Amino acid sequence: MSGKLAQQREQLNLNQALSKWTEFLTFPPTPPRQEEPVVNTLSVFTQAIERLSRPSSPTQEPIPTGLLQDLQKIGLTGAFRDMRTLVDVLKSKVVDGGIVDDKTYLMERIIQVASGLPATSKNEKALTGALLDKLWNQLQHPPLSYLGLKQQYRSADGSYNNILYPHLGKAGTPYARSVRPMKKMPGARPDPGLLFDVLLARQKSEPHANKISSMLFYLATIIIHDLFRTNRRDYSISDTSSYLDLSPLYGSNEEEQKAMRTFEDGKIKPDAFSEKRLLGFPPGVCVLLLSFGRFHNFVVDTLLKINQDARFTRLRSAADRDEKLFQTGRLITCGLYINIVLIDYIRVILNLTRTESTWCLDPRAEIHKVFSQTGTPQGVGNQVSAEFNLVYRWHSVISDRDEEWTKGLYKKIFGSDSVDIPLPEFIAGLMKWEKTIPDDPGQRTFEDLVRDPETGKFKDEDLVSILADSIEDCANSYGANAVPTIMRAVEILGIEQTRAWELGSLNEFRAFFGLKEHATFEDINSDPRVAEALRQLYGHPDYVEIYPGIVVEEPKVPMSPGAGLLPGYTISTAILSDAVALVRGDRFYTVDYTTGNLTNWGYNEVGSDPEIAYGGVVYKLFHRAFPGWFPPNSAYAMFPFTVPQENQQIYKGFGKDYKYNFDRPTNPFEHTLETRTAALLQSPSDFKDYSVIFKLIADVPDFREIIQRSVISIAKEVLGSRSTQLNVGVWVDAIRDVSNLVAVRTTAELFSLPLTGVPGTPDAYTDYELHGTLCTIANYIYHVVPVPDAKSFELSEAAHNLWDALLGVTFANDNGRYSFKRGNGSSTGKTELSKIAAEIRGFIASDPREGILAASKLCLDISIGFAEILSYYLLPDNAEALKKLQGVGDGNSRDVIEAALHALQQSPVAQRTTATHEVPLKVLTAILQVFGSLPNLRSAPGPQGKLHTVAIESITRDGVVDSGYAYISEDWGQLGSYPYALKVLYDTA
Repeated sequence: MSGKLAQQREQLNLNQALSKWTEFLTFPPTPPRQEEPVVNTLSVFTQAIERLSRPSSPTQEPIPTGLLQDLQKIGLTGAFRDMRTLVDVLKSKVVDGGIVDDKTYLMERIIQVASGLPATSKNEKALTGALLDKLWNQLQHPPLSYLGLKQQYRSADGSYNNILYPHLGKAGTPYARSVRPMKKMPGARPDPGLLFDVLLARQKSEPHANKISSMLFYLATIIIHDLFRTNRRDYSISDTSSYLDLSPLYGSNEEEQKAMRTFEDGKIKPDAFSEKRLLGFPPGVCVLLLSFGRFHNFVVDTLLKINQDARFTRLRSAADRDEKLFQTGRLITCGLYINIVLIDYIRVILNLTRTESTWCLDPRAEIHKVFSQTGTPQGVGNQVSAEFNLVYRWHSVISDRDEEWTKGLYKKIFGSDSVDIPLPEFIAGLMKWEKTIPDDPGQRTFEDLVRDPETGKFKDEDLVSILADSIEDCANSYGANAVPTIMRAVEILGIEQTRAWELGSLNEFRAFFGLKEHATFEDINSDPRVAEALRQLYGHPDYVEIYPGIVVEEPKVPMSPGAGLLPGYTISTAILSDAVALVRGDRFYTVDYTTGNLTNWGYNEVGSDPEIAYGGVVYKLFHRAFPGWFPPNSAYAMFPFTVPQENQQIYKGFGKDYKYNFDRPTNPFEHTLETRTAALLQSPSDFKDYSVIFKLIADVPDFREIIQRSVISIAKEVLGSRSTQLNVGVWVDAIRDVSNLVAVRTTAELFSLPLTGVPGTPDAYTDYELHGTLCTIANYIYHVVPVPDAKSFELSEAAHNLWDALLGVTFANDNGRYSFKRGNGSSTGKTELSKIAAEIRGFIASDPREGILAASKLCLDISIGFAEILSYYLLPDNAEALKKLQGVGDGNSRDVIEAALHALQQSPVAQRTTATHEVPLKVLTAILQVFGSLPNLRSAPGPQGKLHTVAIESITRDGVVDSGYAYISEDWGQLGSYPYALKVLYDTA
């Protein structure tokens, strides 16, 4: 009973205390009673102190309110309005991919919603927070890309790739450590020489299961030497940058880079490269690397010709121009290099080459909100680690041929090809050999090649022969006991270096990547002999060192797609992770890989087209480096990382082997795409004579007058609809929006081709679509503009696809008998040209191929002809001649005809066309009459008022250098076969 009473009293005291506490929380507090002034004053004072000592008070922080209070505040009308806003927000996120149409005032409407809610609303707080979050994440924090020449271009030593951490990845900085070594390793480890003899030494060669060419590993050699150059005095330092910046070509510091440059228009020394170490590798490595040097010189030469925005000619001095050309050329050449790595190289590694997929593991892809609001980080820099220095030691795959070559090199250096060279003697011999190499890269040679005394180049024939031999050479397989014995000293040095670096074990390296650790030796390699050797040498799987552990791991087996390279399991994961880090972390391959830095042409030149070589780009390197030597569709150039015989079987399985040439490149002038042209035309010699149809047109009674009236009608209608009145005059693009359209509409009516003014109309073309189709076909067949080999296959594919489509929508085919599906050409309705069309329809229907050829030739030649005529007369020097043309009379006037002929004779491009033939000439003079009647016709100010061309060359089938001009596209990103744009002004009458 006494216990219960005690509890009741305790509860009573607690209730009284709570009552007083509740009374205190009530605002304002209960006034004190007068009869206890001192006690109550002290109580109030104490309570005030307690209030101040608490972090917050319910009287200071309003109670959050919810949806019901929100609706009471905004009302029914406001609720509907705000609901529409929230639906639009959801639509922008889900349907539009986060893109906001700001003309809908979506942000302002969100502000309306937030500002209309009660101040206590939980929804208002959430909405305001989301808005702030969105605005914050619209900008980088901190920015990764900056202005200024120092930030725009790669430094020689890799510094300032990350501007905020300028030394990150710089040459001459320490290796990083990827794995924290925590396992206690035995004090006595196996002898490195014993490890090689038991686990690494090749017992028999085994060709790679996927028939990978040695050429792939030559590229890997360049990559490895791009990223790793261990300092000979301090093994913790790498003397090259941690970026794929082609330092083996350009050099790893300012001194090396200067030794590579000519300091003339951005060029580097011909057939040279900076990295001395690569002269100790099979010659295919050297040829591949100097190919990038040739590409660089081609790039800077073209950059200066195009001169986008006059960026290379407005500079103060020749030295400034050289610097800007060199640096821009390097960015573009590195762009090709990285695209070869990410597409051609990785496709083989992942065995995508055995599929027709164009999928690509591209670390530069935009990745949103996977790891953060701004997506996977990019452009933040990189520092290579010591562990990855070991990952790329791929001596197992050295081919039998390259093994013999290495033995020969060792015999020259050491006087013997013995595998038992003592390490001190080995190192001393290498250093002595390196001292014999000239310091000037332009004076070095390899494989007894001789430089031309005038050009400084090696013979193309010798270099292409080395490339072909290398591409045909099948590499060997990964795995234990696969390293050539001639590499014994190199491998022993690698094992000793690993121990000096005090790196983690093989299992620790696997755990770092989230891979299952090897629990048994059989997990490392299921071959009983290898597993037992590991057991005897190491005693426990945890004690197996990262090197040679990653070499003796059991290799993967082929999986298509997925596993193509077939190294050990750990290497397979590591190289893909490293590729992502190297590329995505590099500012110059991500945030600063822009058309502004590379120029529009440079960006496109090294870009990938999934329709060509399944996206591969390595063919561009070989075609630009060795013009004329590789057929445009050469499998050696397009797919050099798999041996040609295997490639032929792969593409035969796809039913695509007919598209490629699998012959070894020999004489540069014996190859041609004639077989594909023949497939297109059945007999090219029978169908190239467009003059037959031109003659039929010219035989139509009054054809001149018909063309005259019809073309003038078309030209006036087009000119009127495309011109715009500005306060400086009437503005129009005379080429893109007038003469090109007149050319295609005239051609369409004459040849009864399906033309419509409505985009997306089935079985019909818009003006621009049909114009591009006809001009592409014409230049493929007739080469009015020279086509370099690097672009020839691309043009071939485009022409064939466009040809098939045009033939299909224009003609019905009944067992080889053709008939027109439709007979209308112009979107403006039939003109008198239909009279001529009626006369030639029967001939064209008898064989549509000849009709399409003649139509394409006519359209292209009119487009080129008029562009050249107009450009000529708009030149300042020809102002008086232009005045004479204005108001000179109709297109049949002798003066107009002579004016047109005179301009055409001044144009090297027009001279390759049929523009002077009476049919296209009649069209040209009619268009010229229309423009000649325009008051005060003049060029638009600035570059828009000029016709831009670039001199180019290609090798013809007869071995002749074909020189000509290509037209620069309107965005300055392409060199094309027809004129694109020329803006003019004229006054109203």
